[in-house]
Amino acid sequence: MFAHINSYTLLVLVAGFISFFLFVAAFRRRQNDYARIFSFLMLEIFIWVFAYFFELTGTDIGRIYFWSKVEYFGAPFIAPTWSVLVLVYSGRFGERGYRQYRALYLIPVITLLLAWTNGFHQLIWQNVDVLREEYFYTLSFAPGLFYYINFVYSYTLFILATILLIYSYSKTLPVYRRQIIFLIVFSFMNWMGNILYFFHVLPDHYDLSPVIFTISSIPLSFVILDSSFFSIVPIARDRMLDAIEDPVFVLDLSGRLVDLNSCFRRIFDTAAENAVIAEISSRINSGSNNDLIVVNGLYYRPRISPLFDGRKELVGRIIVLNDVTQLEEYAVKLKEKNNDLEMFTRMVAHDIKNPLNTIVGLSDMLYDKSLNIGNEKKEDMIRRINESSLKLNSIVEELLLLVKMEGSELPGMEKVDIKMIVDSALDQLSAVKETYGAVIYAPDKWSTIQSYGPWLEQVWVNLIGNAIKYGGSPPVVTLEELVDEKTVKYLIMDNGKGIPESRWSSVFEPFSRYDQSRTEGTGLGLAIVKRIVEKLGGTAGLEHREG
Repeated sequence: MFAHINSYTLLVLVAGFISFFLFVAAFRRRQNDYARIFSFLMLEIFIWVFAYFFELTGTDIGRIYFWSKVEYFGAPFIAPTWSVLVLVYSGRFGERGYRQYRALYLIPVITLLLAWTNGFHQLIWQNVDVLREEYFYTLSFAPGLFYYINFVYSYTLFILATILLIYSYSKTLPVYRRQIIFLIVFSFMNWMGNILYFFHVLPDHYDLSPVIFTISSIPLSFVILDSSFFSIVPIARDRMLDAIEDPVFVLDLSGRLVDLNSCFRRIFDTAAENAVIAEISSRINSGSNNDLIVVNGLYYRPRISPLFDGRKELVGRIIVLNDVTQLEEYAVKLKEKNNDLEMFTRMVAHDIKNPLNTIVGLSDMLYDKSLNIGNEKKEDMIRRINESSLKLNSIVEELLLLVKMEGSELPGMEKVDIKMIVDSALDQLSAVKETYGAVIYAPDKWSTIQSYGPWLEQVWVNLIGNAIKYGGSPPVVTLEELVDEKTVKYLIMDNGKGIPESRWSSVFEPFSRYDQSRTEGTGLGLAIVKRIVEKLGGTAGLEHREG
Protein backbone atom coordinates (compact mmCIF):
# COMPACT_ATOMS: atom_id res chain seq x y z
CA MET A 1 0.00 0.00 0.00
CA PHE A 2 1.10 3.58 -0.61
CA ALA A 3 0.84 6.39 1.85
CA HIS A 4 -1.21 9.43 0.95
CA ILE A 5 0.31 11.61 -1.82
CA ASN A 6 1.08 15.04 -0.39
CA SER A 7 2.89 18.17 -1.55
CA TYR A 8 6.31 16.85 -0.51
CA THR A 9 5.98 13.44 -2.17
CA LEU A 10 4.36 15.07 -5.20
CA LEU A 11 7.36 17.37 -5.53
CA VAL A 12 9.65 14.34 -5.49
CA LEU A 13 7.48 12.60 -8.09
CA VAL A 14 7.58 15.63 -10.41
CA ALA A 15 11.36 15.74 -10.00
CA GLY A 16 11.46 12.07 -11.01
CA PHE A 17 9.55 12.74 -14.23
CA ILE A 18 11.78 15.72 -15.02
CA SER A 19 14.93 13.68 -14.50
CA PHE A 20 13.56 10.94 -16.77
CA PHE A 21 12.69 13.46 -19.48
CA LEU A 22 16.19 14.98 -19.27
CA PHE A 23 17.73 11.50 -19.47
CA VAL A 24 15.77 10.72 -22.67
CA ALA A 25 16.65 14.10 -24.24
CA ALA A 26 20.36 13.63 -23.46
CA PHE A 27 20.36 10.01 -24.60
CA ARG A 28 19.07 11.04 -28.01
CA ARG A 29 22.15 13.25 -28.41
CA ARG A 30 24.55 10.66 -27.05
CA GLN A 31 26.92 11.07 -30.02
CA ASN A 32 28.05 14.24 -28.27
CA ASP A 33 30.50 13.44 -25.48
CA TYR A 34 28.86 15.83 -23.03
CA ALA A 35 25.32 14.67 -23.78
CA ARG A 36 26.39 11.05 -23.30
CA ILE A 37 27.91 11.73 -19.87
CA PHE A 38 24.95 13.94 -18.95
CA SER A 39 22.55 11.12 -19.86
CA PHE A 40 24.35 8.83 -17.41
CA LEU A 41 24.09 11.54 -14.76
CA MET A 42 20.37 12.01 -15.32
CA LEU A 43 19.75 8.26 -15.29
CA GLU A 44 21.45 8.06 -11.88
CA ILE A 45 19.39 10.99 -10.59
CA PHE A 46 16.22 9.43 -12.03
CA ILE A 47 16.86 6.11 -10.23
CA TRP A 48 17.60 7.92 -6.98
CA VAL A 49 14.55 10.21 -7.16
CA PHE A 50 12.00 7.53 -8.11
CA ALA A 51 13.33 5.07 -5.55
CA TYR A 52 13.13 7.84 -2.96
CA PHE A 53 9.52 8.52 -3.99
CA PHE A 54 8.61 4.85 -3.48
CA GLU A 55 10.44 4.89 -0.14
CA LEU A 56 8.39 7.88 1.00
CA THR A 57 5.11 6.33 -0.12
CA GLY A 58 5.79 2.90 1.36
CA THR A 59 4.04 1.74 4.53
CA ASP A 60 5.99 -1.29 5.75
CA ILE A 61 9.60 -1.88 6.68
CA GLY A 62 10.23 -4.39 3.88
CA ARG A 63 9.09 -2.06 1.06
CA ILE A 64 10.83 1.00 2.50
CA TYR A 65 14.06 -0.94 3.12
CA PHE A 66 13.99 -2.33 -0.44
CA TRP A 67 13.56 1.06 -2.12
CA SER A 68 16.27 2.57 0.10
CA LYS A 69 18.63 -0.03 -1.36
CA VAL A 70 17.46 0.73 -4.93
CA GLU A 71 18.42 4.36 -4.36
CA TYR A 72 22.05 3.19 -4.20
CA PHE A 73 21.93 2.21 -7.88
CA GLY A 74 21.91 5.94 -8.55
CA ALA A 75 22.92 8.19 -5.65
CA PRO A 76 26.54 7.03 -5.03
CA PHE A 77 27.38 7.26 -8.75
CA ILE A 78 26.33 10.89 -9.24
CA ALA A 79 29.52 12.43 -7.84
CA PRO A 80 31.97 10.43 -10.02
CA THR A 81 29.85 10.93 -13.15
CA TRP A 82 29.71 14.65 -12.47
CA SER A 83 33.48 14.64 -11.96
CA VAL A 84 33.97 12.90 -15.31
CA LEU A 85 31.87 15.58 -17.01
CA VAL A 86 33.99 18.33 -15.44
CA LEU A 87 37.26 16.54 -16.24
CA VAL A 88 36.31 16.09 -19.87
CA TYR A 89 35.19 19.70 -20.13
CA SER A 90 38.43 21.04 -18.67
CA GLY A 91 40.53 19.13 -21.20
CA ARG A 92 41.55 16.12 -19.09
CA PHE A 93 40.07 13.69 -21.58
CA GLY A 94 43.09 11.54 -22.45
CA GLU A 95 43.90 9.03 -25.14
CA ARG A 96 42.31 6.13 -23.21
CA GLY A 97 38.94 7.88 -23.11
CA TYR A 98 36.58 7.15 -20.25
CA ARG A 99 38.53 4.06 -19.21
CA GLN A 100 40.98 6.22 -17.29
CA TYR A 101 38.09 7.35 -15.02
CA ARG A 102 36.81 3.88 -14.07
CA ALA A 103 38.64 4.02 -10.74
CA LEU A 104 36.34 6.87 -9.66
CA TYR A 105 33.48 4.36 -9.51
CA LEU A 106 35.20 1.89 -7.17
CA ILE A 107 33.83 3.40 -3.92
CA PRO A 108 30.26 3.75 -5.33
CA VAL A 109 30.27 0.10 -6.47
CA ILE A 110 31.46 -1.06 -3.05
CA THR A 111 28.80 1.15 -1.42
CA LEU A 112 26.09 -0.40 -3.62
CA LEU A 113 27.19 -3.94 -2.73
CA LEU A 114 27.37 -3.09 0.98
CA ALA A 115 23.87 -1.53 0.87
CA TRP A 116 22.36 -4.74 -0.50
CA THR A 117 24.25 -6.88 2.00
CA ASN A 118 23.80 -4.50 4.92
CA GLY A 119 22.00 -7.13 7.02
CA PHE A 120 25.28 -9.03 7.40
CA HIS A 121 27.56 -6.18 8.48
CA GLN A 122 25.55 -2.93 8.97
CA LEU A 123 28.33 -0.85 7.37
CA ILE A 124 25.76 1.41 5.66
CA TRP A 125 22.80 1.48 8.07
CA GLN A 126 22.61 0.50 11.72
CA ASN A 127 19.49 0.05 13.87
CA VAL A 128 17.21 0.13 10.82
CA ASP A 129 13.55 0.97 11.47
CA VAL A 130 10.62 2.78 9.90
CA LEU A 131 9.91 6.36 10.93
CA ARG A 132 6.42 7.73 10.38
CA GLU A 133 6.32 11.45 9.71
CA GLU A 134 3.11 13.47 9.42
CA TYR A 135 2.94 13.08 5.63
CA PHE A 136 5.23 10.17 4.75
CA TYR A 137 7.19 7.16 5.93
CA THR A 138 10.98 6.95 5.72
CA LEU A 139 13.84 4.78 6.81
CA SER A 140 15.21 5.48 10.27
CA PHE A 141 18.82 4.45 10.89
CA ALA A 142 22.16 5.32 12.42
CA PRO A 143 24.89 5.83 9.73
CA GLY A 144 27.43 3.01 9.49
CA LEU A 145 31.15 3.35 8.77
CA PHE A 146 30.92 3.07 5.00
CA TYR A 147 28.00 5.48 4.91
CA TYR A 148 30.47 8.13 6.14
CA ILE A 149 33.16 6.93 3.75
CA ASN A 150 30.81 7.27 0.78
CA PHE A 151 29.61 10.68 2.01
CA VAL A 152 33.14 12.05 2.38
CA TYR A 153 34.21 10.55 -0.94
CA SER A 154 31.22 11.93 -2.87
CA TYR A 155 31.54 15.45 -1.56
CA THR A 156 35.30 15.45 -1.93
CA LEU A 157 34.70 14.79 -5.64
CA PHE A 158 32.11 17.59 -5.79
CA ILE A 159 34.46 20.03 -4.06
CA LEU A 160 37.42 19.10 -6.28
CA ALA A 161 35.26 19.41 -9.38
CA THR A 162 34.11 22.85 -8.22
CA ILE A 163 37.71 23.95 -7.62
CA LEU A 164 38.67 22.74 -11.09
CA LEU A 165 35.79 24.67 -12.61
CA ILE A 166 36.77 27.85 -10.79
CA TYR A 167 40.35 27.39 -12.01
CA SER A 168 39.10 26.80 -15.57
CA TYR A 169 36.99 29.96 -15.33
CA SER A 170 40.11 32.05 -14.65
CA LYS A 171 42.01 30.49 -17.54
CA THR A 172 39.43 30.14 -20.29
CA LEU A 173 38.10 32.48 -22.95
CA PRO A 174 35.10 34.76 -22.18
CA VAL A 175 32.84 32.74 -24.50
CA TYR A 176 33.30 29.69 -22.24
CA ARG A 177 32.68 31.44 -18.94
CA ARG A 178 28.90 31.37 -19.15
CA GLN A 179 29.13 27.60 -19.54
CA ILE A 180 31.39 27.30 -16.50
CA ILE A 181 29.06 29.43 -14.38
CA PHE A 182 26.24 26.94 -15.04
CA LEU A 183 28.53 24.07 -14.07
CA ILE A 184 29.68 25.82 -10.87
CA VAL A 185 26.12 26.67 -9.83
CA PHE A 186 25.03 23.06 -10.36
CA SER A 187 27.97 21.81 -8.30
CA PHE A 188 27.35 24.25 -5.43
CA MET A 189 23.60 23.64 -5.25
CA ASN A 190 23.95 19.90 -5.03
CA TRP A 191 26.66 19.44 -2.47
CA MET A 192 25.19 22.23 -0.35
CA GLY A 193 21.70 20.63 -0.51
CA ASN A 194 22.92 17.32 0.84
CA ILE A 195 24.99 18.99 3.53
CA LEU A 196 21.82 20.78 4.74
CA TYR A 197 20.16 17.37 5.11
CA PHE A 198 23.16 15.62 6.68
CA PHE A 199 23.64 18.28 9.36
CA HIS A 200 19.87 18.55 10.06
CA VAL A 201 19.52 22.15 8.93
CA LEU A 202 16.17 21.13 7.40
CA PRO A 203 13.48 19.46 9.50
CA ASP A 204 14.37 15.89 10.35
CA HIS A 205 14.05 13.38 7.54
CA TYR A 206 13.20 15.97 4.91
CA ASP A 207 15.82 15.28 2.23
CA LEU A 208 15.50 17.74 -0.64
CA SER A 209 18.77 16.64 -2.28
CA PRO A 210 17.12 14.59 -5.07
CA VAL A 211 14.78 17.47 -5.86
CA ILE A 212 17.63 20.01 -5.84
CA PHE A 213 19.68 17.79 -8.12
CA THR A 214 16.81 17.57 -10.59
CA ILE A 215 15.87 21.24 -10.55
CA SER A 216 19.48 22.39 -10.97
CA SER A 217 19.83 19.97 -13.89
CA ILE A 218 17.18 21.81 -15.91
CA PRO A 219 19.21 24.95 -16.81
CA LEU A 220 22.30 22.77 -17.11
CA SER A 221 20.54 20.58 -19.67
CA PHE A 222 19.77 23.57 -21.87
CA VAL A 223 23.44 24.47 -22.28
CA ILE A 224 24.70 20.90 -22.55
CA LEU A 225 22.08 19.84 -25.09
CA ASP A 226 22.44 23.05 -27.11
CA SER A 227 24.66 21.89 -30.01
CA SER A 228 25.88 25.40 -30.78
CA PHE A 229 27.02 25.92 -27.22
CA PHE A 230 28.96 22.86 -26.11
CA SER A 231 29.51 20.71 -29.17
CA ILE A 232 32.72 22.32 -30.39
CA VAL A 233 34.69 21.89 -27.20
CA PRO A 234 34.96 18.10 -26.84
CA ILE A 235 36.13 17.84 -30.44
CA ALA A 236 38.58 20.74 -30.56
CA ARG A 237 39.91 20.98 -27.00
CA ASP A 238 42.02 17.85 -27.00
CA ARG A 239 44.96 17.35 -24.68
CA MET A 240 47.28 17.47 -27.69
CA LEU A 241 46.06 20.89 -28.83
CA ASP A 242 48.58 22.80 -26.74
CA ALA A 243 51.37 20.47 -27.88
CA ILE A 244 50.95 21.64 -31.50
CA GLU A 245 53.80 23.99 -32.34
CA ASP A 246 51.74 26.01 -34.83
CA PRO A 247 49.06 28.53 -33.79
CA VAL A 248 45.65 26.83 -33.69
CA PHE A 249 42.25 28.37 -33.01
CA VAL A 250 38.58 27.44 -33.39
CA LEU A 251 35.72 29.58 -34.71
CA ASP A 252 32.04 28.78 -34.40
CA LEU A 253 29.61 29.29 -37.27
CA SER A 254 29.16 32.94 -36.26
CA GLY A 255 32.89 33.61 -36.56
CA ARG A 256 33.38 33.87 -32.78
CA LEU A 257 36.62 32.65 -31.25
CA VAL A 258 35.80 29.68 -29.02
CA ASP A 259 39.18 28.09 -28.47
CA LEU A 260 42.89 28.53 -29.12
CA ASN A 261 46.13 26.87 -28.11
CA SER A 262 49.03 28.21 -26.07
CA CYS A 263 51.17 28.78 -29.18
CA PHE A 264 48.55 31.20 -30.52
CA ARG A 265 48.52 33.12 -27.21
CA ARG A 266 52.31 33.26 -27.16
CA ILE A 267 52.78 34.56 -30.70
CA PHE A 268 49.91 37.03 -31.15
CA ASP A 269 48.96 39.99 -29.02
CA THR A 270 45.35 41.18 -28.83
CA ALA A 271 45.56 43.42 -31.90
CA ALA A 272 47.19 40.70 -34.02
CA GLU A 273 44.69 38.13 -32.72
CA ASN A 274 41.73 40.27 -33.77
CA ALA A 275 43.30 40.95 -37.16
CA VAL A 276 43.91 37.24 -37.82
CA ILE A 277 40.38 36.24 -36.79
CA ALA A 278 38.83 39.00 -38.91
CA GLU A 279 40.93 37.99 -41.91
CA ILE A 280 40.10 34.29 -41.58
CA SER A 281 36.39 35.01 -41.10
CA SER A 282 36.44 37.15 -44.24
CA ARG A 283 38.12 34.39 -46.22
CA ILE A 284 35.67 31.76 -44.98
CA ASN A 285 32.78 33.93 -46.14
CA SER A 286 34.39 34.63 -49.51
CA GLY A 287 35.62 31.06 -50.03
CA SER A 288 39.27 32.13 -50.45
CA ASN A 289 41.28 30.15 -47.92
CA ASN A 290 44.70 29.55 -49.44
CA ASP A 291 46.36 32.97 -49.57
CA LEU A 292 49.09 33.77 -47.10
CA ILE A 293 48.51 35.93 -44.04
CA VAL A 294 51.18 38.42 -42.99
CA VAL A 295 51.26 39.21 -39.26
CA ASN A 296 54.07 41.16 -37.58
CA GLY A 297 56.28 40.61 -40.61
CA LEU A 298 55.82 36.83 -40.58
CA TYR A 299 54.06 34.75 -43.22
CA TYR A 300 51.42 32.16 -42.29
CA ARG A 301 49.53 29.74 -44.51
CA PRO A 302 46.09 29.01 -42.97
CA ARG A 303 44.66 25.49 -43.10
CA ILE A 304 40.92 25.73 -42.48
CA SER A 305 39.09 22.50 -41.71
CA PRO A 306 35.39 22.02 -41.00
CA LEU A 307 34.45 20.85 -37.52
CA PHE A 308 31.53 18.46 -37.06
CA ASP A 309 29.75 17.23 -33.95
CA GLY A 310 28.80 13.63 -33.23
CA ARG A 311 25.75 13.90 -35.51
CA LYS A 312 27.93 15.03 -38.45
CA GLU A 313 26.54 18.56 -38.28
CA LEU A 314 28.86 21.47 -39.04
CA VAL A 315 29.47 23.41 -35.81
CA GLY A 316 32.55 25.44 -36.59
CA ARG A 317 36.00 25.46 -38.13
CA ILE A 318 39.45 24.71 -36.79
CA ILE A 319 42.29 26.79 -38.23
CA VAL A 320 45.98 25.90 -38.14
CA LEU A 321 48.46 28.62 -39.11
CA ASN A 322 51.65 27.18 -40.60
CA ASP A 323 54.63 29.52 -40.34
CA VAL A 324 56.07 29.64 -43.87
CA THR A 325 58.23 32.73 -43.35
CA GLN A 326 61.45 30.86 -44.03
CA LEU A 327 60.01 29.26 -47.15
CA GLU A 328 58.84 32.64 -48.40
CA GLU A 329 62.29 34.11 -47.78
CA TYR A 330 63.82 31.20 -49.69
CA ALA A 331 61.32 31.77 -52.50
CA VAL A 332 62.27 35.46 -52.72
CA LYS A 333 65.96 34.61 -52.73
CA LEU A 334 65.38 31.91 -55.34
CA LYS A 335 63.50 34.38 -57.50
CA GLU A 336 66.38 36.85 -57.17
CA LYS A 337 68.84 34.09 -58.03
CA ASN A 338 66.80 33.15 -61.08
CA ASN A 339 66.69 36.77 -62.18
CA ASP A 340 70.45 37.06 -61.66
CA LEU A 341 70.99 33.82 -63.53
CA GLU A 342 68.87 35.01 -66.43
CA MET A 343 70.79 38.29 -66.59
CA PHE A 344 74.08 36.46 -66.19
CA THR A 345 73.19 34.08 -69.03
CA ARG A 346 72.40 36.99 -71.33
CA MET A 347 75.71 38.67 -70.50
CA VAL A 348 77.63 35.45 -71.03
CA ALA A 349 75.92 34.90 -74.38
CA HIS A 350 76.69 38.49 -75.41
CA ASP A 351 80.35 38.41 -74.39
CA ILE A 352 80.97 35.01 -75.96
CA LYS A 353 79.11 35.91 -79.11
CA ASN A 354 81.41 38.83 -80.03
CA PRO A 355 84.73 36.95 -80.17
CA LEU A 356 82.95 33.94 -81.63
CA ASN A 357 81.46 36.03 -84.43
CA THR A 358 84.90 37.44 -85.12
CA ILE A 359 86.41 33.96 -85.33
CA VAL A 360 83.65 32.59 -87.54
CA GLY A 361 83.55 35.65 -89.83
CA LEU A 362 87.29 35.94 -90.40
CA SER A 363 87.77 32.18 -90.80
CA ASP A 364 85.01 32.11 -93.44
CA MET A 365 86.76 34.89 -95.32
CA LEU A 366 90.07 33.05 -95.18
CA TYR A 367 88.39 29.85 -96.34
CA ASP A 368 86.68 31.58 -99.28
CA LYS A 369 89.21 31.17 -102.12
CA SER A 370 87.25 33.48 -104.36
CA LEU A 371 88.31 36.44 -102.24
CA ASN A 372 91.59 38.07 -103.26
CA ILE A 373 93.22 38.75 -99.89
CA GLY A 374 96.81 39.88 -99.64
CA ASN A 375 99.30 38.31 -97.25
CA GLU A 376 99.38 41.35 -95.00
CA LYS A 377 95.60 41.32 -94.72
CA LYS A 378 95.64 37.57 -94.04
CA GLU A 379 98.18 38.00 -91.24
CA ASP A 380 96.00 40.69 -89.65
CA MET A 381 92.95 38.45 -89.90
CA ILE A 382 94.82 35.51 -88.35
CA ARG A 383 96.03 37.80 -85.55
CA ARG A 384 92.47 38.90 -84.81
CA ILE A 385 91.26 35.30 -84.86
CA ASN A 386 94.01 34.39 -82.38
CA GLU A 387 93.14 37.32 -80.08
CA SER A 388 89.44 36.42 -80.19
CA SER A 389 90.26 32.78 -79.43
CA LEU A 390 92.41 33.79 -76.47
CA LYS A 391 89.66 36.07 -75.20
CA LEU A 392 87.07 33.34 -75.62
CA ASN A 393 89.32 30.91 -73.76
CA SER A 394 89.88 33.48 -71.01
CA ILE A 395 86.12 33.99 -70.63
CA VAL A 396 85.53 30.24 -70.36
CA GLU A 397 88.30 29.79 -67.78
CA GLU A 398 87.11 32.68 -65.64
CA LEU A 399 83.50 31.51 -65.88
CA LEU A 400 84.59 28.07 -64.66
CA LEU A 401 86.52 29.70 -61.82
CA LEU A 402 83.51 31.86 -60.91
CA VAL A 403 81.18 28.84 -60.86
CA LYS A 404 83.73 26.95 -58.79
CA MET A 405 83.78 29.78 -56.25
CA GLU A 406 79.97 29.74 -56.02
CA GLY A 407 79.62 26.03 -55.37
CA SER A 408 82.79 25.01 -53.54
CA GLU A 409 83.09 24.54 -49.81
CA LEU A 410 85.45 26.66 -47.74
CA PRO A 411 88.92 25.07 -47.99
CA GLY A 412 91.16 24.37 -45.04
CA MET A 413 92.72 27.55 -43.71
CA GLU A 414 96.49 27.75 -43.22
CA LYS A 415 99.23 30.25 -42.50
CA VAL A 416 99.90 32.28 -45.63
CA ASP A 417 102.95 34.54 -46.21
CA ILE A 418 101.49 37.50 -48.12
CA LYS A 419 104.93 38.50 -49.47
CA MET A 420 105.23 35.15 -51.25
CA ILE A 421 101.68 35.49 -52.59
CA VAL A 422 102.31 39.01 -53.95
CA ASP A 423 105.68 38.07 -55.47
CA SER A 424 104.08 35.08 -57.23
CA ALA A 425 101.26 37.28 -58.54
CA LEU A 426 103.76 39.83 -59.90
CA ASP A 427 105.66 37.04 -61.66
CA GLN A 428 102.45 35.98 -63.40
CA LEU A 429 101.84 39.61 -64.46
CA SER A 430 105.38 40.32 -65.63
CA ALA A 431 104.39 40.31 -69.34
CA VAL A 432 101.42 42.63 -68.72
CA LYS A 433 103.59 44.88 -66.59
CA GLU A 434 106.18 45.11 -69.37
CA THR A 435 103.53 45.71 -72.06
CA TYR A 436 101.99 48.65 -70.21
CA GLY A 437 105.28 49.93 -68.75
CA ALA A 438 103.79 49.78 -65.27
CA VAL A 439 105.60 50.88 -62.12
CA ILE A 440 104.66 48.99 -58.96
CA TYR A 441 105.44 50.03 -55.38
CA ALA A 442 105.10 47.44 -52.63
CA PRO A 443 106.07 47.25 -48.92
CA ASP A 444 109.25 45.46 -47.97
CA LYS A 445 107.51 43.52 -45.19
CA TRP A 446 104.15 41.77 -45.22
CA SER A 447 102.13 39.98 -42.56
CA THR A 448 101.40 36.27 -42.26
CA ILE A 449 97.65 35.53 -42.05
CA GLN A 450 95.25 32.57 -41.82
CA SER A 451 93.82 32.03 -45.30
CA TYR A 452 94.00 29.81 -48.38
CA GLY A 453 97.00 30.54 -50.60
CA PRO A 454 95.82 29.47 -54.11
CA TRP A 455 92.61 31.48 -53.87
CA LEU A 456 94.35 34.47 -52.36
CA GLU A 457 96.92 34.50 -55.14
CA GLN A 458 94.13 34.68 -57.72
CA VAL A 459 92.77 37.74 -55.90
CA TRP A 460 96.12 39.54 -56.10
CA VAL A 461 96.59 38.63 -59.78
CA ASN A 462 93.18 40.02 -60.69
CA LEU A 463 93.46 43.20 -58.63
CA ILE A 464 96.99 44.11 -59.67
CA GLY A 465 96.24 43.21 -63.29
CA ASN A 466 93.12 45.37 -63.19
CA ALA A 467 95.12 48.29 -61.72
CA ILE A 468 97.72 48.01 -64.49
CA LYS A 469 95.16 47.83 -67.31
CA TYR A 470 93.08 50.74 -66.03
CA GLY A 471 95.96 52.86 -64.67
CA GLY A 472 97.47 56.03 -66.07
CA SER A 473 100.13 56.40 -68.74
CA PRO A 474 102.31 54.82 -67.59
CA PRO A 475 100.37 52.94 -64.89
CA VAL A 476 101.60 53.43 -61.34
CA VAL A 477 100.35 50.81 -58.88
CA THR A 478 100.86 51.15 -55.13
CA LEU A 479 100.29 48.25 -52.73
CA GLU A 480 99.74 48.84 -49.00
CA GLU A 481 98.93 46.80 -45.91
CA LEU A 482 97.05 48.22 -42.90
CA VAL A 483 96.96 46.09 -39.74
CA ASP A 484 94.81 46.61 -36.63
CA GLU A 485 93.87 44.36 -33.71
CA LYS A 486 91.30 42.28 -35.58
CA THR A 487 91.75 42.75 -39.31
CA VAL A 488 94.29 43.22 -42.10
CA LYS A 489 93.36 45.58 -44.91
CA TYR A 490 95.09 45.53 -48.30
CA LEU A 491 95.00 48.49 -50.69
CA ILE A 492 95.74 48.22 -54.41
CA MET A 493 95.87 51.78 -55.78
CA ASP A 494 96.41 52.99 -59.37
CA ASN A 495 96.75 56.38 -61.01
CA GLY A 496 93.88 55.97 -63.47
CA LYS A 497 91.06 58.43 -63.93
CA GLY A 498 88.85 56.42 -61.55
CA ILE A 499 85.23 55.34 -61.74
CA PRO A 500 82.25 57.66 -61.18
CA GLU A 501 80.51 57.02 -57.88
CA SER A 502 77.29 56.19 -59.73
CA ARG A 503 79.02 53.08 -61.12
CA TRP A 504 80.57 51.82 -57.87
CA SER A 505 77.70 49.47 -57.05
CA SER A 506 78.19 47.51 -60.29
CA VAL A 507 81.98 47.16 -60.52
CA PHE A 508 81.94 43.77 -58.75
CA GLU A 509 79.14 42.42 -60.97
CA PRO A 510 80.03 39.90 -63.72
CA PHE A 511 80.85 41.41 -67.16
CA SER A 512 80.97 44.93 -65.73
CA ARG A 513 83.54 47.03 -67.62
CA TYR A 514 83.71 50.77 -67.29
CA ASP A 515 86.37 51.79 -69.81
CA GLN A 516 86.23 49.29 -72.66
CA SER A 517 88.40 51.53 -74.84
CA ARG A 518 91.48 50.65 -72.80
CA THR A 519 91.22 46.87 -72.75
CA GLU A 520 89.37 43.84 -74.04
CA GLY A 521 88.99 42.24 -70.60
CA THR A 522 86.25 39.75 -69.77
CA GLY A 523 84.63 41.83 -67.04
CA LEU A 524 84.79 38.85 -64.66
CA GLY A 525 87.95 39.70 -62.71
CA LEU A 526 86.41 41.78 -59.92
CA ALA A 527 83.41 39.46 -59.67
CA ILE A 528 85.83 36.58 -59.03
CA VAL A 529 87.69 38.69 -56.46
CA LYS A 530 84.50 39.45 -54.55
CA ARG A 531 83.41 35.79 -54.49
CA ILE A 532 86.81 34.57 -53.26
CA VAL A 533 87.23 37.24 -50.58
CA GLU A 534 83.74 36.65 -49.21
CA LYS A 535 84.32 32.87 -49.21
CA LEU A 536 87.42 33.51 -47.11
CA GLY A 537 85.42 35.60 -44.63
CA GLY A 538 86.48 39.05 -45.82
CA THR A 539 85.04 41.94 -47.79
CA ALA A 540 86.03 43.63 -51.04
CA GLY A 541 85.23 47.24 -51.80
CA LEU A 542 86.10 50.36 -53.79
CA GLU A 543 87.39 53.72 -52.63
CA HIS A 544 88.16 56.85 -54.62
CA ARG A 545 90.60 59.62 -53.81
CA GLU A 546 91.33 62.76 -55.82
CA GLY A 547 94.45 62.35 -57.96
